[in-house]
Amino acid sequence: MTLIDCPECATDVSEHAERCPHCGYPFKEPSGPDKGGVVLTDIDIGFNDWAVILLKAGLAAFPVAIIAVLLYFVLTIVGTALVGGIGG
Repeated sequence: MTLIDCPECATDVSEHAERCPHCGYPFKEPSGPDKGGVVLTDIDIGFNDWAVILLKAGLAAFPVAIIAVLLYFVLTIVGTALVGGIGG
């Protein structure tokens, strides 16, 4: 049995070990469905996808804008009436 040095902690470890018994450094890459980690991929969103996203965002924001404008005018008229600006 050949011993190798762990690159992480420099402990002598068997060449057949999957991990260092001292620090847990993995010597072999896990394979199969239990392989851990995050896979980063490029996300390719074309112009049509962006157009649809922006259209949906605009449609969602439109009612909010209308409600905000109506609320502004209602509060302005009520506020003016309470101060005595209308009819008096």
